[in-house]
Amino acid sequence: MTPLGTGQGLETLVVSDQAIPRTALVTLLRAHPAIRGVGQATTVDDTIALATAELDVILAAPIRAGTTVTVVSQLSERGCRTPVLALAYEESAGVVRRILGAGAAGVVTSHASPAELFSALQSVAEGHSYVHPRLGGMLAAQESVREIDDLSAREQEVLRQIALGYTNPQIAKNLVLSVRTIETHRAHLSRKLAAETRAELVRYALDHGLLSED
Repeated sequence: MTPLGTGQGLETLVVSDQAIPRTALVTLLRAHPAIRGVGQATTVDDTIALATAELDVILAAPIRAGTTVTVVSQLSERGCRTPVLALAYEESAGVVRRILGAGAAGVVTSHASPAELFSALQSVAEGHSYVHPRLGGMLAAQESVREIDDLSAREQEVLRQIALGYTNPQIAKNLVLSVRTIETHRAHLSRKLAAETRAELVRYALDHGLLSED
């Protein structure tokens, strides 16, 4: 592995399903004299195909946190050995924990400077773990708090009813709330838990004992 700043530099691959952010990152990395080469991919299949032995690090940068978790998880499950640095557009301790739990070697915030991004890429490429200080501070602040406690009592109840299979109108009727309010709670749950599908919300509810009484 060649450190940044030497003659060869790093071979990187940017993965994102969004063209404009992906192109911007590729352009940024290619402008750095210590980056040897930059490829780009839109899907896990593309990434696996491009993850050759010469590749030093993968930058996973989908806009949606849930997609990032899925990409990292699938790369790990499919035996990709190239270390993955995830770019988090949403600064949430829950999101960071899920990304790292999925198998990412590091997480950097989208608010990081180019110098911080290059440093993170280098650290991960060398086999180290990396969490941007801004995100690390959030994790440390919640170190002793269970993730379920990040949710309000109302959000936990909405999550429980989602997991039980109720629709938004049914949940609204059960909790004597408007459908729009339930939709808002559901959006907050998806954001906080980096869960884009009902299946992911159900899995979270099961893992945290919200269905234990049923």
